[in-house]
Amino acid sequence: MGYLDTNRDQALETIRNILHTIKNTAHAYGYTEIGQIAEEIDHYEGDDLVMALNEFIEELEGVLGEQEEQKPTILIIDDDDLTTELVKTVLAPEGFRVIVAESSHKARLQLAENRIDMVLMDIVLPDADGRKLLEVLKSRTETLSIPVLVLSEEANPAVQKECLEIGAREFIVKPFEIDRLVSSVQEHFPADTKTNEQLIDGTISKNGMIKKFKMEKSRSTEDSYYSLAIIKIDNFQSINYEYGQEIGNKIINQYAEWIKKKLDVKKHICQWYTNEFVLFLPQCKEAGIGQKIKDLLDFVKDYELEYKDVKLKTTFSAGCRQFEYDSHIDDAYVSVSNIINEAQKRGGAQILCSHKCGQLPVHQVLLAEKDQIVSSLIIHRLERENYRVEHVQSGPEVLEKLHENPSFSIVILDVKLPEMGGFEIIEKIRNDPRIQNIPVIILTAMGKEHDVIHGLEIGANDYMLKPFSPRELLARVQRFVRQSIPA
Repeated sequence: MGYLDTNRDQALETIRNILHTIKNTAHAYGYTEIGQIAEEIDHYEGDDLVMALNEFIEELEGVLGEQEEQKPTILIIDDDDLTTELVKTVLAPEGFRVIVAESSHKARLQLAENRIDMVLMDIVLPDADGRKLLEVLKSRTETLSIPVLVLSEEANPAVQKECLEIGAREFIVKPFEIDRLVSSVQEHFPADTKTNEQLIDGTISKNGMIKKFKMEKSRSTEDSYYSLAIIKIDNFQSINYEYGQEIGNKIINQYAEWIKKKLDVKKHICQWYTNEFVLFLPQCKEAGIGQKIKDLLDFVKDYELEYKDVKLKTTFSAGCRQFEYDSHIDDAYVSVSNIINEAQKRGGAQILCSHKCGQLPVHQVLLAEKDQIVSSLIIHRLERENYRVEHVQSGPEVLEKLHENPSFSIVILDVKLPEMGGFEIIEKIRNDPRIQNIPVIILTAMGKEHDVIHGLEIGANDYMLKPFSPRELLARVQRFVRQSIPA
């Protein structure tokens, strides 16, 4: 018994020492409550101490779990165990949380269940062509801004270029150097993970711009207005592919400098996406900023960028529009994106403002929804943005309208419709060559996992749950309409 008593005394002494350490250091690391709990436990004895320690350990595990959740999360989509283990081994010490999906199907589930900050993916997957999954990631609002790096044995330059054009940030050929992988991951994080105010090239983040918008809106009066402009570098993915990321970064930083100096908008530039700058301009008329951007384009067209052995000229497309403060900046962004889409469709190097865009195409939306309140809400929201909405309330009417007019830009579809359900309608659409390529968004209250998976597997392009945000629905519609416009 003496031996056991000695071990018990040593264990208690060790526990007391650990509690003292936690108590004395927790506050310095921002865990004041943990320190207070450790101090209380230090006064317990016997069974009370054991019980309190067990509860304290659970508390600590919870804190550790929260810390793990707060780490930038990388999803690796690959069925090769060696690759996934290698990636986890080298990125975990760099402060990243790495989760694995061995197939396209499992990747979709992980994306639905987790906040993903970056995707590393192979394009050869057991259940799908990875390029198709990449297209899906870059067509959906909720995954569009997630940076994607392709890791693949595919060395064909045409395939690599295709992936970059779809939206991959980089294509790394297996076997790859570990240092290069770590460097590539770290390089792609700053613009996407910094939530505050200032980025390295002098622009602000999306969150920073939204804060500025809210601040200006709080000061606004009935006469207040703002203009939103988007400047998007033409053919940037091809430039990045041909000349490398270092040149691409040089171009991005050069454009940031030009915009700040020549447009005199130092405090209101946001790098929304890699090659896209958004300008939030309080009390600025669109005609005035449109002329300044045109002057900038004339300058850029004649400017030859020189870096190391590379000399090249670039152009950009731009759109701008004036708004009142009852329009949220997210909605404004979608509206101006529609304008810049038309500019790029016309070949790039174009400046379009809303007052010059009367000829913009009116996109047709087929809405299948039996609830009058929901349908009125959707129609009002879409028609504000120049969409023409055809509304039907039953399944057979959907197919009838599509056969009458196969040029609808998109279908918004409830699952529970009279006479024919939404899932059956999607199957019929996907089996009809005339209408099989029309994007379909399911909008339903059926949110069980097997319903979502089934809807996506039979051909839905997106799946939204009720209750829903009209603003989010508009953004998703806009994304698919963009994708359908020929380059």
